[in-house]
Parts: sequence; structure tokens; C-alpha cells
Amino acid sequence: AASGITYSSVTMPNGVSYRIALPIDSPTADGIVQIVAPSKYGWCGFAWGGRMTSNPLTVAWPSKAATGEPVTVSNRYSSVPAAYTGAIHTYLPISPSTTNSTHWTVTARCQGCTRWGTTNIEASTSVTFAYACSTVAPSTPASNTSSFSVHES
Repeated sequence: AASGITYSSVTMPNGVSYRIALPIDSPTADGIVQIVAPSKYGWCGFAWGGRMTSNPLTVAWPSKAATGEPVTVSNRYSSVPAAYTGAIHTYLPISPSTTNSTHWTVTARCQGCTRWGTTNIEASTSVTFAYACSTVAPSTPASNTSSFSVHES
């Protein structure tokens, strides 16, 4: 990869690609997530623990954020994804977020997404993740605490 990051990747039938990079034997709870989504999606999310409830979620959507980033990334948790204070997302300049007429892409380091409660995600084991998308954009796209609709896929 041009960024030097090696991802595990899956492309879903809806055309959205989810890519994850986890450090081996890291003392931190960090991971890198990249979402590449067709432009028809108003937002897409990734559940670090394999289901929406009781797991850190990374949710992203195209926007003109106050940060200058073309895609907003937000950490969420639980059933009505409220902002999650146990994680911090940082955009990675080595693999910049982009939007164009067909797709949007976000790449972010997530501090606190691979360890929560009594759960740890280890790079050396098989892990189940979950995803969701909606064609309806968040109500305030420039804000990473925006509300958004229920997912369609």
C-alpha cells in the first residue's frame, strides 16, 4: 500500500470496503480503520466487537467538516449510537480522507477501539466484526456528534 499500512480487508455485496490494521502485541488499544464507500451512502459504520450493542463503533460520513477533512469520523457506543468517550479517532495524513463523484474514503487511527470492558481484540486471533450503512446522511454532517438515521444494510 502507498501508505505502508497492511490491512485485513473485506468488500461487502453493497460495495463498501472495510479495512482494519491492528498492531501485533501492542500495549495500547489502538487500531486503524479505513472505510471506502460508494457515494450513495450517507454514512457507514463499523462495530469493533461484532455487533452494534455494547461495542465501540466507528461511524463515518462525507462532509465538509470544520476540521477541513472531507469525511467526518465519529466514535459511538451502544444501541442508539451516542458519542462514545472511550475512544478517540485521528485522521491519518499518510492515507488522506477523500470524496469524489463515486466514492468517499476515510482512514483513521482509533485509540481505545480494541479494548473495552473485559474485551480485547488481538491481531493474532480471528475476530468477528459488523458493519452498517444508510443512504440517508446525518442531520449535521460537519459534526462528529450528529444524529443519524437507522441503517438500511
